Amino acid sequence: MGSLSFRLSFLLFVAGILLSHAPAANAQMSGPFTYCYNDVAGGGGTTVSCLNTTVPAVCPSAGSLITVFVMGYQSSSATVADGGVNTYHLFKDVGTSVGYHLYVFDAKAASSACIVPVATFNTSLSFVWIGTSSFTGQDPISPEDVSASSTFTTNAATQSCPNVTTSVAGDLLICMIACNVGSASNFTAGSGYSIPPGPDRAWKAPSTSTAAEYKIVGAAGSYSATFADSVQGCVFSGGLYGATVIVAFKPGVAAPLARHQIIMSYHNPDRSVAPWSEKILPFDDRKRKLEIANLDFQRAPQGCAVLCAKWRGF
Repeated sequence: MGSLSFRLSFLLFVAGILLSHAPAANAQMSGPFTYCYNDVAGGGGTTVSCLNTTVPAVCPSAGSLITVFVMGYQSSSATVADGGVNTYHLFKDVGTSVGYHLYVFDAKAASSACIVPVATFNTSLSFVWIGTSSFTGQDPISPEDVSASSTFTTNAATQSCPNVTTSVAGDLLICMIACNVGSASNFTAGSGYSIPPGPDRAWKAPSTSTAAEYKIVGAAGSYSATFADSVQGCVFSGGLYGATVIVAFKPGVAAPLARHQIIMSYHNPDRSVAPWSEKILPFDDRKRKLEIANLDFQRAPQGCAVLCAKWRGF
């Protein structure tokens, strides 16, 4: 019958197959990645193209969020198109008592094709600005979360965007500010926000005293934004100095990660080694299919046999 150590009888227990899912964490919004802008003061026409000699086009990655900010003096409506590549939705339209509007458009990039967005207005304009950039990590189905707007009636060193209350964690906040026509302010980003480097007229247009800043926030909650204005050059007209608009875009949800843990116990009646032992094998399986092949309990000091187990399923 062989030595006692080789007459060991093993009782293999599956103490548990533990399947848990990590919380459905939000994807991380990232960007901006690509820019296109045009800043026209004293010009004219019913359209403005996001095109100049320095930044000829925007080349977003497929599926990314395209944001388009437009300021149009004496306009009452606007649309954005890029030759039929993408479909743009008007997220926010802010009118003012002095006749200019701030518009926020967004689109989901249908491809990685380079585009030149063009804003078309209901009337010929003398002061316009269009700035386009892209972000990744947004909610692919319904990226728009909340928005708000306000006007400001003081020519202060700090101007504020109104509060918004985000519905999920990780929102991308973008605030846009514009002085009345004829102003000469120089806006810089407020605390915690950024006006991106590089071809910054996509986010800042000195000749039309317009700027935008962004921030990726943490937990869902109430947020606002500020701009610093070292010049304080906004012109008072129609009972106000300018206007602000803030928009929030939701992140997508990261793919849930299934976490599996196999706890297997075996009994050693000989008790020449530990009477109970266990082997714990944690691993990840996104396909919800578990397979353990050749799960070996290596030979104990007394020479116990190798045991194998294979588990399929879920």
